[in-house]
Amino acid sequence: MALAERYTVDRELGAGGMATVYLAHDLKHERDVAIKVLHPDLGAALGADRFLSEIKTTAKLQHPHILPLLDSGAADGLLYYVMPYVRGETLRARLDRERQLPLDDALRIAREVAGALEHAHRQGIIHRDIKPENILLQDGAAVVADFGIALAVQQAGGPRLTQTGLSLGTPQYMSPEQAMGERTIDARSDIYALGAVTYEMLAGEPPFTGASVQAIVAKVLSERPVSLGTLRDTVPPSLNDAVMRALSRSPADRPASAGQFASSLATATDTRSAERSALRTPMRPSRWRVATGVVAALALSGAAYWLGARQGTAPVTFNRTVRLTLDEGIETTPAISPDGKTLAYSSKRGGTWDVYVQRIGGRTPIVIAGDSSSDEEFPTFSPDGQRIAFSRANGVFVVEATGENVRRVSPRGFASSWSPKGDAIVYETESSRYPLAVTAVGTLEIVDVRSGAVRTVATGPDAVYQPVWSPSGERLAMVVLRNGQRDIQTVPASGGTPVRLTSDAAIDLEPEWSADGRFVYYASNRGGTMGIWRIGVNQRSGEATGSPQLVAAGAESGFEFPRVARDAGRLVFRARSLTQNPAVADLDIRQRTLSNARPLSSRAVTLAVSDVSDDGRTLALFSQEPPADLWMVDSDGRNLRQITTDGTNNRLPRFTADGRLVFYSNRTGTYQAFRMNADGSALEPLTAIAYGMITYPQLTADGRTLLFADSSLAAVEADGPWPATRAQVRRLTGAVVDGVPIAPSSYSPDGRYIVGNRRDRPRGAALAVYDRAQRRAWGLDSLAVSWYPGWLPDSRTLLAELRDGTFGLLDVVSNNVQRVSGALPGHAVGQLVVVSRDGRKVFYTVHREEANIWMLESVDERR
Repeated sequence: MALAERYTVDRELGAGGMATVYLAHDLKHERDVAIKVLHPDLGAALGADRFLSEIKTTAKLQHPHILPLLDSGAADGLLYYVMPYVRGETLRARLDRERQLPLDDALRIAREVAGALEHAHRQGIIHRDIKPENILLQDGAAVVADFGIALAVQQAGGPRLTQTGLSLGTPQYMSPEQAMGERTIDARSDIYALGAVTYEMLAGEPPFTGASVQAIVAKVLSERPVSLGTLRDTVPPSLNDAVMRALSRSPADRPASAGQFASSLATATDTRSAERSALRTPMRPSRWRVATGVVAALALSGAAYWLGARQGTAPVTFNRTVRLTLDEGIETTPAISPDGKTLAYSSKRGGTWDVYVQRIGGRTPIVIAGDSSSDEEFPTFSPDGQRIAFSRANGVFVVEATGENVRRVSPRGFASSWSPKGDAIVYETESSRYPLAVTAVGTLEIVDVRSGAVRTVATGPDAVYQPVWSPSGERLAMVVLRNGQRDIQTVPASGGTPVRLTSDAAIDLEPEWSADGRFVYYASNRGGTMGIWRIGVNQRSGEATGSPQLVAAGAESGFEFPRVARDAGRLVFRARSLTQNPAVADLDIRQRTLSNARPLSSRAVTLAVSDVSDDGRTLALFSQEPPADLWMVDSDGRNLRQITTDGTNNRLPRFTADGRLVFYSNRTGTYQAFRMNADGSALEPLTAIAYGMITYPQLTADGRTLLFADSSLAAVEADGPWPATRAQVRRLTGAVVDGVPIAPSSYSPDGRYIVGNRRDRPRGAALAVYDRAQRRAWGLDSLAVSWYPGWLPDSRTLLAELRDGTFGLLDVVSNNVQRVSGALPGHAVGQLVVVSRDGRKVFYTVHREEANIWMLESVDERR
């Protein structure tokens, strides 16, 4: 077979109802491709011109989870189209081999396919033949093939298709309306098909089977599928409900979009009895959102409580759940003494972060480390329980558990952990106060408590943080950030090669060894919300000895920071509830006033303001809880819509001068910069840098230069063409203040200045500005603590939060601050402040967060 002398055909890969697939080599581009050749009778019925005209629509689709169309044509009377050759397997092959997929895998694949469908549906393209055979698995990721081919065939062929005997679609996955032969179907038909595929991944069989096509169609039109919980008791009710809704007989009863279906899957957890309990527990309105969420997830009367029983794993058992802190606000980074009798934690009840201790069972916390001019945080007990290490901006300190005799043992460090002998402390050099914001490449260091001698135990090129010492002293567990993925690894305490404990798309943080060293506990969102998990580990080799087990998770709260009492069966953790919504206030620059602050929504979401369009009509938002998606909302709070649904982290969208969006995402594995239309179409990469992370991107007004932060958080720029490679990247000469590079935040409206901050100040930001014309940088007034201040239209003034919580107008040239009267209620340091282009409106994020410390008793570590 010859195809216009462009391809060398190697062999046949398979055949289906419409086409035969061949492996071929693209001679021009020197790559392997898959060529699908329509069956001759079908091709004859369609006609070449009509088919090739219709298939052009499919060629416009560009999405990470859509297999692109590379070429199409006619040769020797045969119609063909060309796609990349995927070196993997189909979902059908995996289902034939495994029958049922793990819940995490099934949910991820379904969400990725939903993301592909959402993108295509926005372009007006319906797949019409979603089935396991058309879902390819490449390095574990789902890629949808034959997108739009069925539509092209139908549009081109019309009534002539009946002459070929071809039926578009596959009976087991056809929607009722498609099975009835309705010619006009919409996106909800694809949602039904994806629901059927998801059902099969979980149940091991399609929702309807039969001896013939007619038998299957009859069931589709008249019966309801068997509940997933009946076929597999580990499927939680929320997941069953989401899939069953997608399989509704009436399109009106299905999710309105593929993105909506993906969102319903994202809320489903990997639990069984815990989620059922949470869903059946009446939720009373309360200011204590954390307490409500924890009780819903944990409280079962009169019985031993268990969570996380998977097939082949034993449940982790607790006898009692106790809430330890009651204050409104945030209590965090808990530690429990080895005997399990004393709790230490950090709180801002005094205005700054201080370290408190309180007796387990008591209600009177005592400050043991508090200074109104600095933050004290990350407490950790010594092995004998007599001392507590904690962190300040200027190092690691040790204090007696009574609050006496404070002394510094290291000039820098955060999130420390004692050696089993109590003679050394390991710490991170980059603060993980906000674990998901850590991007800089830090190191782990060990300091001798007596001599002060310091040695490095783990360093880049990856970011390493949150170290904790094993009971034997042989190894450290730590979080490693690589290519946007946060996993738990272990490393010899003497230094050496790290060993991975976890390695997947889930976010894994805050490791803690069990008392006997047989497990590592950690916080992870692998079940949906952040929960407490554990994994078996060989303390000597550092290798995993089993699969992750769920210990505890909440329906409305994230469970984080697990800490174990070494000599008692107790585990403490933080339960955290967070909502973020856009808000707006009026700004009078001449009068220097902020007024009429008002929320634009009050949803149970975490959507942070990122930018406002030039015409002031639209806000760009992004979710700060993983997976981070991009959203848009009208500037009056109406018409909220989700832009990305691909299951990856997409962050910090900024409008370009032509109304498109620039953002950074790990959709390709590493964090890179991307650009797309405001409706999510026409996605294109702006960077293709193999090593390192790209964050905080923004284009100049003319679209020729891209500003971003590299892996070290230094400000760099690149000019087109896009995607830019490492050879196009240049560091900004002189973008350093006091020896510390500036991490960029944004260009001034005229593009002359770059505002950023030096990440050497854990308490707030140390603002700085860079003059691109003069190639020099300088620090800004120390009163300003905003991480992301807003530019005024004059391109030399910033609206920035000041250290006392008020706002000021900061002139970046004269470095003068003029205080502004009024406030932005609910604004949190670290969130963006965005000023409209006319200088009359300020958009910001209302941040509402509560966190308390809870305890689980009788941790069963012998199973």
